[in-house]
Amino acid sequence: GVTPGIEPHEVRRLLKAPDISTLIGKRDKAILAIGLYLGLRRDELAKLDITGIREERGHHVAEVRGKGGKTRVLPIPPPAFSALLDYLTTAGKGIGRDHGPLFTSLGHAAGEGVRLSGRDVWNIIRRHKDAAGITREISPHSMRVAAITSALDNGAPIHRVQLMAGHADPKTTTRYYRQGQDLDESATYAIKY
Repeated sequence: GVTPGIEPHEVRRLLKAPDISTLIGKRDKAILAIGLYLGLRRDELAKLDITGIREERGHHVAEVRGKGGKTRVLPIPPPAFSALLDYLTTAGKGIGRDHGPLFTSLGHAAGEGVRLSGRDVWNIIRRHKDAAGITREISPHSMRVAAITSALDNGAPIHRVQLMAGHADPKTTTRYYRQGQDLDESATYAIKY
């Protein structure tokens, strides 16, 4: 793939970039955390609904509407759920109580409660990328690359990562993997004659 990934140290800086003393900062941190921990596309982030966040079999999960109208249910890891809960609590919204879009505009000019678009999500990522000191070009899809690469680097089987990403074919998932060319881990070092 040609989409640049985001390195783990850049991910940490990106997650710290929003000013969480404000509601907008809490919303933005939740967007970044959900995107980075679930590997979502920007439009998938924008389409999330409050009713799609729930507890299932002891896990906090998000119901994600992906490409082609396919829906998948993904567990929300604790750091991402914590950021999401902080945002919802501050916004006066409750899981299992409220309905409507999960991520909304918060300024009076745009109108309270208006669902963010994929373009809005990209603008939020861009703003915090700059605040995090990431000077090279990245895209919203870079967060997806980072999530897929991190999952694979940390031992998740390819078929599980494929399901997380909503890919029909594991070949698509491997195209996102940015450590595949890691010279230190090259298969050539495993060859013995």
